[in-house]
Amino acid sequence: MVSLYDSEFKKIHNIFQRYNRFLIISHRGPDGDTIGSNLALSEVLKKELKKHTVSACFDPVSSQYDFIPGVEHIVQDFHIDEFDCIICVDIATEGLFKFQEKYPEIFKKGIPIINIDHHHDNTKFGTHNIVYEEASTTVLIYYYLTVNYIKISPQIANYLLTGIYFDTGNLMHSNTNPTVYRICSHLLSLGANYKLISKHLFHIIPFNRLKLWGKIFERIYQNEEGVVISAVLKEDFVQTKTESDDAAGIIDYLNMVEGAKYALFLNENDKKGIVKGSLRTLDPDTNVSEVAHLFGGGGHTKASG
Repeated sequence: MVSLYDSEFKKIHNIFQRYNRFLIISHRGPDGDTIGSNLALSEVLKKELKKHTVSACFDPVSSQYDFIPGVEHIVQDFHIDEFDCIICVDIATEGLFKFQEKYPEIFKKGIPIINIDHHHDNTKFGTHNIVYEEASTTVLIYYYLTVNYIKISPQIANYLLTGIYFDTGNLMHSNTNPTVYRICSHLLSLGANYKLISKHLFHIIPFNRLKLWGKIFERIYQNEEGVVISAVLKEDFVQTKTESDDAAGIIDYLNMVEGAKYALFLNENDKKGIVKGSLRTLDPDTNVSEVAHLFGGGGHTKASG
């Protein structure tokens, strides 16, 4: 599998060696995969290639990821003139990049933009695009490291495993395959702590978040076409003293309804004035990315938004 990408990852490594000041950007509403990819690349560039890096994301990182070392250093602002190369990780479209709205010159300065992503509908907005449909973007980072014989420390192994565990739903989603298990096994042998990662991503929930989820479960219904639907309203966040990010993950429970065509969860975000839709399906004949595209979104065949 890795041999398919050897030449591309070697080219990217040569580009990394050519520049010195890197801005690494995660998508808005950061999740485990984009965070893990960002921090893993930052660690490699700093420790192995002796480069200067800044990790950035338009939205603050949820407290759910406080267990990840270095996550506190991800910034929401920067001076674009301080960098000579930009790396985008796990960003399928320019809309998820978001910083171009504040800094419209970011795509016009002639700075190389390296786009590393695993979504099949990636718009390939970078000057260099490493886009392959794998289980997670951290899988692609793993390939980059192994192809170029770069040492994977226990901390980098944790970053990579965090991304894989998140995007495979604790190794339960349909994108979990033999290759994923082999990579996870290798990362465990290198010191990754799967118990810590799995615990914080899937087995811990604050009391007020549980109350929020109760309101969401009360609204659940299934329409005539077999679609399971629920929503969270802005007043729910006020009443339960929670944030929009506290609704993350509930879509997977909606998707457990037996016989459902697919699940749709609508999240009314009171701070940004938008409604975010998440879609999941276990139906082999349903492609939820087609539904998401109708509303300007996208993603994977079985998981989109």
